[in-house]
Amino acid sequence: MKHLYRFIPGDIRFGVASTGLTLLLACGGGNDPVGPEGKSGPVTVTLPDSVSPSWMAYQDGDGAWKTLTGSHGTYTFQVTSGDGRYGVALGLANPLDNGTTEYVAQVFQASRTEMKSLTYGGPSTHPATVSGTVTGIPAGEYTSAHLKLNGGMVSGGAFTIATDTGINDVFVKSGLSFESPARYYLQRGVNITSDTTLPAIDLASSGATPAQAPMAVTGLNGATGTFYLLYLSPNGTWPSLNYGNTAGSATGYVLPAGMRASGDLYYLGAQEGTRFGYKVTNLSEATPTVDLPTAVVSNLQVSLVPNPTRGRLQWNAVAGTSFYTLWASQPQTAGTATCDVAATAGWLGGAGTLQYTQPDFTGVAGYNLNWLFSTLAPAELQVVSYTYSDGWTPGNTRTSFKAGDACRYSWQNATVTPVGGTQQRLAAPKSRRQPRDLRAPAMGKAE
Repeated sequence: MKHLYRFIPGDIRFGVASTGLTLLLACGGGNDPVGPEGKSGPVTVTLPDSVSPSWMAYQDGDGAWKTLTGSHGTYTFQVTSGDGRYGVALGLANPLDNGTTEYVAQVFQASRTEMKSLTYGGPSTHPATVSGTVTGIPAGEYTSAHLKLNGGMVSGGAFTIATDTGINDVFVKSGLSFESPARYYLQRGVNITSDTTLPAIDLASSGATPAQAPMAVTGLNGATGTFYLLYLSPNGTWPSLNYGNTAGSATGYVLPAGMRASGDLYYLGAQEGTRFGYKVTNLSEATPTVDLPTAVVSNLQVSLVPNPTRGRLQWNAVAGTSFYTLWASQPQTAGTATCDVAATAGWLGGAGTLQYTQPDFTGVAGYNLNWLFSTLAPAELQVVSYTYSDGWTPGNTRTSFKAGDACRYSWQNATVTPVGGTQQRLAAPKSRRQPRDLRAPAMGKAE
């Protein structure tokens, strides 16, 4: 199995990576203002037993990366840089299904005024398996069942879903298409303590027809985009309700009035090309509206720097960005090398032309050339700009959505090809890799 730990905030449910395991960061507070405005001082990194990196490293300011050591899953280093900037990195060797290995350098760079402690979390184990049956399904309709972030199609009137123990909301929907569901069922507050079989669900007698609510997307600039609507239940069940194309207006299939309760939220997302936005609403607005970004990642360039030879990315800053992620991947003889970076605007800077140089981990205990990109072979690149309405960054302690939360992000993909010397040529991307909102449930079709 392929395992990839990602920088995901708050509760592990907020980021389920498509590759399996996840990585969360939680920002630590504390009152230890050593140096101007508390910029200097300790940073603590905590790992659970399930995370076993091949190596770990830290960086103080723009200094050399050094081996990060600790015990019992706790690692501490000192930031002495006058601006409080630092970096944390870990190396993972993930076996792939094809028998090769993906060598992942996972990097996070921030300033100490933004966060003083990082907590990495292992995978959600989904310790309970829930089974059930659904009757009263009209002929020809697709039906799916959902608990927490997991869901599955109802086949032959039955479903089985892995979920977390604790209080769950059980949601079932049915319809002739995923774009326009015809019936919802919701049972709130089901306490799942172990593997269990739910009582039979009769959609004919217990289901209800969805209500329709007008919604809108701005910033399409005459193009046709795609909208997505998810229901966010108070107990963490987040099914996709409906989706479709939009030229600006959209219809959301929301819970009928008799099914609603305090705390219900909806996540309205929209995409056009390499631009995405979302808005969280409690339906108090007459027409919930999501705004697509107008400023986008642009002018991506790549060059090489010596000693040792590494790649350097350059792009135009996007005003108001909370943080950027940078990703690169390259097939190699031993498998695949991947570098996955999250860097706050406080670390990179907020205006003008931004640059990021692939870290030099030479000398870090456990690091070897399997994690180093070759300058003689093509690589896939991606730069993403995230702007959150509340300034959220990976590391923020808030672990829930609230009405009014909004995010806009844009990205640029490219393939870099060496052309000799220090010259690198950018071409149209071979990869269609699409980023995702790090604080949101997985986007996609209403399954």
